[in-house]
Amino acid sequence: MVDATTVQVTPTSLPARPCTLSVDVASAVTDLAGNPAVAASTSFTLPFWIQVGPPFFNGANFTPVLALDANDLPWVGIAVNSSLAPSRVLVTRWTPSTGWSQVGLDFPLRAVLGTIELAFVPGAGGGVVLAYDDRASQNPPYNPPVYIHASRWDGAGWVPAVTTDGLLTLDPQGIAATGGFLSINTGTTLGGTSSLSGSGSSACIEVQRPTGTSCLTPSTSLYVLSNSLYGADYADGDYVSMLGSIIGGSGTEQHSYLYRFSTGQYIPVFSYTSGTSNLPYGETRVFTVSTTQGTSAYVVQSSYDGVRVAGCPEQAGPMSCGQIGSISSGASMDALGPLFVVLADGSGARAYVHDSGPLTCRNPANAPPTVFCPVQLGPTVNPLGKGASGVRVRQDSRGRAWLSFSVYNGDVPVKPTSFFGYVYRQN
Repeated sequence: MVDATTVQVTPTSLPARPCTLSVDVASAVTDLAGNPAVAASTSFTLPFWIQVGPPFFNGANFTPVLALDANDLPWVGIAVNSSLAPSRVLVTRWTPSTGWSQVGLDFPLRAVLGTIELAFVPGAGGGVVLAYDDRASQNPPYNPPVYIHASRWDGAGWVPAVTTDGLLTLDPQGIAATGGFLSINTGTTLGGTSSLSGSGSSACIEVQRPTGTSCLTPSTSLYVLSNSLYGADYADGDYVSMLGSIIGGSGTEQHSYLYRFSTGQYIPVFSYTSGTSNLPYGETRVFTVSTTQGTSAYVVQSSYDGVRVAGCPEQAGPMSCGQIGSISSGASMDALGPLFVVLADGSGARAYVHDSGPLTCRNPANAPPTVFCPVQLGPTVNPLGKGASGVRVRQDSRGRAWLSFSVYNGDVPVKPTSFFGYVYRQN
């Protein structure tokens, strides 16, 4: 512009993104001295998803977990568990003025990682809480035992959380549960999984509660090997969901379970069985929705045959649950609730929300939802064109979704620098 003067254009409203906007500047626009502007036209695109800085991590294979702090800024927990690099856990955060930077020092990680979780807990001194479990080898017996390590960022450094030394002991005979969980609830409650594994041994989920530790045994015939206990999760400390398998003479059956904590123990309220000739696979998330018309628990589960969402109106004893919706694609999965699911696979990361337009997709007013009609929210995110994995989703105070995931760049053979971590924010 004339005399290097700039014109700032602030639209009063914007269409749904992604969208393309055009701006025409006429010579009638002048600077303070009356000099006319050079007539010009320009256009630009507002994307639906915005990449938050460069990759937050580049290295060997890792597991990322996402949290948002009180200022809606992202923190990412990173568990590096690869033969190509030292095993360790670290946390990085985004600051608009400086970009991504590591928070504190690395945490030690023994040979086998169970899982990792990161959460902002308002009641825990205003800090972000990190938890992960590890063990010295894949096969029991373990000596020393399996530990959950819990730490809280207090603004100056990492301090022990949950217990005085930040350690909780899981069943010393439990094999690492691939896709298991550590779910941080109030900052003083952790859930942890451990399987009593081997021929004929049944599964066990250990849940640490304020009143002690509960062991959940779904079925005496549910065998859980080191690679077949998947996706346990819990909501508000009241519900636990998990995937397991029965491996018998006629093949493999995959089972989904929902349990409710009642009168000091977990009671089964729902199960789903699907036959498969493959090893068990998938993840679960569990949520509760309470309204003036009642409360329902929801299980969001991914497996070979896609994603299904089951709704379970709360009542005493066994609960009647039914599928309220599904997505045909099976992939790495996370969810914000029964009506917001994100997936990551070879095509990238994408989000699905509920389409309430069709009459058959209308949910009752002021009541827990009874139907989920998925429709993709925005375009697929695929920064390297190589797909995505390990997706996590969180929602900020403005209702925007944030995604984190890892990407393998396709190196053959795999290198210590073949994996990248990304965070995207809804625009």
